[in-house]
Amino acid sequence: MSELNQAGLNADKLVSLGQKQTAVKFKAFCKEDNVESVLVQELSPVVNTFQAADGKVSYSGKITAKLLVEEQNGGVGGMSYTADFSDEFFAAAITENSAVLPRCDILDFSTKVDGAEVSVNAVIATDFLAVNQVNYPLFDGDGVICKRNKIPVGTVTARVDEVFSAGAELEVKADVARVLSSQSFAVIDSAEVKDKVLTVTGECVLNLSYLTTESQVPQNAYFTYEFTQEIAVEADGMPFVFADVRATKIHMEIEENAQESVFMAESLIVLRGIIVEETEREVVVDCFSPTNATNVAASTAESTVIKHMCALNSAVEEKIVTAIPSNAVLSGFFGGNVSVVNAMTVEGGVDVSGVVSGNVIYTVDDKVKSEKTDVPFNTVLTCDAANVGDGVYVNAAIRMMDATLDGGEATVKAELVFSVRLTSTRSSAFVSSVDIGEVENADRGAIEVCLAFKGDNLWEVAKSLKMSVEDILQLNPELTDPLDRDQKLLIYHTLQA
Repeated sequence: MSELNQAGLNADKLVSLGQKQTAVKFKAFCKEDNVESVLVQELSPVVNTFQAADGKVSYSGKITAKLLVEEQNGGVGGMSYTADFSDEFFAAAITENSAVLPRCDILDFSTKVDGAEVSVNAVIATDFLAVNQVNYPLFDGDGVICKRNKIPVGTVTARVDEVFSAGAELEVKADVARVLSSQSFAVIDSAEVKDKVLTVTGECVLNLSYLTTESQVPQNAYFTYEFTQEIAVEADGMPFVFADVRATKIHMEIEENAQESVFMAESLIVLRGIIVEETEREVVVDCFSPTNATNVAASTAESTVIKHMCALNSAVEEKIVTAIPSNAVLSGFFGGNVSVVNAMTVEGGVDVSGVVSGNVIYTVDDKVKSEKTDVPFNTVLTCDAANVGDGVYVNAAIRMMDATLDGGEATVKAELVFSVRLTSTRSSAFVSSVDIGEVENADRGAIEVCLAFKGDNLWEVAKSLKMSVEDILQLNPELTDPLDRDQKLLIYHTLQA
């Protein structure tokens, strides 16, 4: 036997590699030795650098801890500290050419107070997505009669790793005496590539905690500010990108007896992802030899294409059991975070479930206290582009959150914004190789009359007769494909063994 020529077909597929958990321990220090307890912990990790090699990813980043603390004198203060972390993630599917997308979040944390020292223990969960390229052997069709089709293939044409800043002038309707902490998240509304320029639009959602000149009870306010960023990329295609806030700075000049406080918010945003182009590749999907036996080997190429990116809104309202005393006065919801636990596509939408967590700050008997709250949610986001079976990748942020107290229950209301990315897997079969065997039908007659049936397609008829479709149509020009009725076919063999 002889094996006929082969070429290659490259296809890129997005896969979830898994999660790595990293324990981080560090200490934050207050200027005064007067910390009574920690009221709120806001922990934000981000991966800054990473390097893929065969079988592993080495990565490092920073975790920022912003703490609201109860002081021994009854006041409230703010502390901020940044610590480094690094780790390695191992997976056999990773190569040095893999396009890796790491994203991290806080899985668990605890704090311990010892005078001016606050010990922080945190577990960072880093999830890894990767695009791996597979090279499939592809038969080029020489020496046999072939049926060819065009199949869709997704390939990564560019990678995105950009840092930029976004900011806005904002206003608090209060006389701010001191900013305690700020927490912000980035959400992408849309992304498109045109003429090798990636344009990303989105918004930063900011939760600002502060004290006023009239009260030592923490207050909070939510803000959003939009951003648009243009980035030169190596090629066109559909973007698949994530945005994370690396740091946020608040610039505020404190003025006495002000009715409102104007400040400048500036966020440093990390944008990472890939650009994927969907192309059509002509391949051989079936073949045969008119004179010899053939052994056809088939393969199936799987690749990922990007369907859609958008931002969608949803509201959450839940009643939860609480230990907050009934005579408490609620101040607000601090340190809010959204964890998406599960997301799946339904026809025309995305079913998302998760947990909104944070701390309710309240005062009772002139003392400031807090209670950690976890609010589960499930919502179906309307998205016309979504189909059952699509891949979906979702992250979310809190636009507004508040709580009201009614006896032993608290009603928590939240407005959430979700950044949604839809993908689809293209799966196509084709001929990867052909072996030519012994000569067949050496004594066939030159002229035959064959019967074909309504509904038969010409390729299957031609294959059964060991002729090309073109030759059959030349002898029987009245045929349709598929056949619209039973027909007798005139066949004239010119091939000899």
